[in-house]
Amino acid sequence: MQTYQKWLPFQGGFYDPEAKNFAIPPVWNKVKEFGDNGLAPVTKDGYWGYINTEGDLAIPLKYENAWPPTHGLALVERKERYGYIDSAGKAVIPIKLDDAWVFGSGGLAVIERKEKQGLIDTEGKTVIPLEYDVVLNFTDHGLATVSKNGKWGYINIKNEAVIPIQFSDADNFTQSGLAPVQQKNKWGFINLQGEMVIPPQFSDVLSFGNHDLAVVKQKRKWGYIDTKGEIVIPVQYSEAWSFDDHGLAIVECCTPKGEYLYGFINRAGEEVIPLKYSNVWDFAPN
Repeated sequence: MQTYQKWLPFQGGFYDPEAKNFAIPPVWNKVKEFGDNGLAPVTKDGYWGYINTEGDLAIPLKYENAWPPTHGLALVERKERYGYIDSAGKAVIPIKLDDAWVFGSGGLAVIERKEKQGLIDTEGKTVIPLEYDVVLNFTDHGLATVSKNGKWGYINIKNEAVIPIQFSDADNFTQSGLAPVQQKNKWGFINLQGEMVIPPQFSDVLSFGNHDLAVVKQKRKWGYIDTKGEIVIPVQYSEAWSFDDHGLAIVECCTPKGEYLYGFINRAGEEVIPLKYSNVWDFAPN
């Protein structure tokens, strides 16, 4: 990770947590993280452009929206159309798309034309045809979640439905090798072979993410299960969130007076920061 990628966007500038001062002064209305090419989106007076690591404007403020570059290309919006520019501000993929998303770790990006989605590479070549209602980008397991005609399933890079498009809803596979899917209004989890390893029984779920605990909802309360589907932290919270890299998760309870309070639990379900705050935010990443 480059030094500038450790800087935190804060109050219109970039704060260096190691030096404990602003690496780039807070002179913008808003900023977003630096991308992998050393440029960061900034905005002033309603338009977005890009600055370099010295804080100098490298690409003029002329876009309605802009995102941090990935794979050397930045997604931008202009006149309600989307495209991708390089470090010099040249539109290498014309700003003519109906919608688009940033390039993922595999060097592919989801795009949309005429209400159909597919995937392109960094040269703008179509990799997955625009034939789906929704596409979620490929994960490290080599599968992408897709929706067609109201059903969801999973395809490989050859556009083969390796897990049939049959679910009423679904999300991507995570590091755990499991993906949440919905059948008959209940959520469960499948493995990479499409086998239902945790039967549909929850009214809502959050994926396992990069950890081995997932948030699940039953009877209007939230708790946590392991990859075997066993409840390891009781379903007792009015709201709950996934565990972070510090091993902590935000949880919410409702008092008898109807007041919502927040705190943090660890992976053993112990309250390490009591549920007594009216609001909390995630701890900064390591």
